[in-house]
Amino acid sequence: MAIHLSEVSFAYDVPKRRKYPIVWSLKDIHLQIELKDEMIAFVGHTGSGKSTLVQLLNALLYPTKGRVEIKDQKESFLLEKKFKHQEQIEETKKYRKWLRKPIPVKFKLKSLRKKIGLVFQFPEYQIFEETVLKDIMFGPKNFSVSSEDALKRAQEIANIMGITDLLDQSPFTLSGGQMRKVAIAGILASNPDVLILDEPTVGLDPKTKADLLQFLVELKNKFHKTIILITHDMDVVAQYIERVIVLKQGNIMYDGSKVDLFKQKDIIESCHLDYPTIVSMMMYVQEKLNLPSLNVYQYHIDDAMRELERCLGDHHES
Repeated sequence: MAIHLSEVSFAYDVPKRRKYPIVWSLKDIHLQIELKDEMIAFVGHTGSGKSTLVQLLNALLYPTKGRVEIKDQKESFLLEKKFKHQEQIEETKKYRKWLRKPIPVKFKLKSLRKKIGLVFQFPEYQIFEETVLKDIMFGPKNFSVSSEDALKRAQEIANIMGITDLLDQSPFTLSGGQMRKVAIAGILASNPDVLILDEPTVGLDPKTKADLLQFLVELKNKFHKTIILITHDMDVVAQYIERVIVLKQGNIMYDGSKVDLFKQKDIIESCHLDYPTIVSMMMYVQEKLNLPSLNVYQYHIDDAMRELERCLGDHHES
């Protein structure tokens, strides 16, 4: 099953008076995300709406208008803001009052947030217990799992994350990378279908960064989770991501494969995105050595070396 967003718009504030414009953080978003087996990146310039969008996915925010629906085989969740007379939607006092009206929630938010887990950019925002073990156990216990089962689950997740040696420590004495692993473990202990991570690699050393990303790939492959990353790092996108969603000023500008994205120069430039490091290097070599047949779209160093050897060999033969 999947997450569906239809005509979703969001504004943090809707002024009462028409003379003050409504500043939309998201505008008319249409999106579908599967609840398993996807590896997705949300990218875009600062302020493009990435963090706002992911907070709509697990009801930390509600749409100002539009429809967010999450369905699986057992449950269905719907957040919808629907005007009674769609043909009359315009900038009127009545319309603005409708926008400010809260959405009635007819389901338990706990149940939804158990399915869609969110790890914030700064893990210290969601870590608060006195030991790592208690912090990991908090999620399952909050979802009515017994203390005995929560302990068992926390130990299993700690083993998967490779942090069993940290269980008795205070999470606030850990390094940034260790703290991020604890935050992820705390979410994973509740066994969500979708795991969302906001800038998970910021501030990590190269080895910790690679280990974390490889773990997320294995998590997706082995346990059939959907992993969503918010990131500015195009090297992460190039090496680990399958599907890329590009946002600009609250609009989705692109939704597709990374291979097609990096071939679309107009989107890269208009959305102020960088090329991955290896692609940039290949473009430089292509220009300096005049190698028009060089395929610059390589995302791993071994692939880039093979392509260079092939192209240079063909160049010398000619």
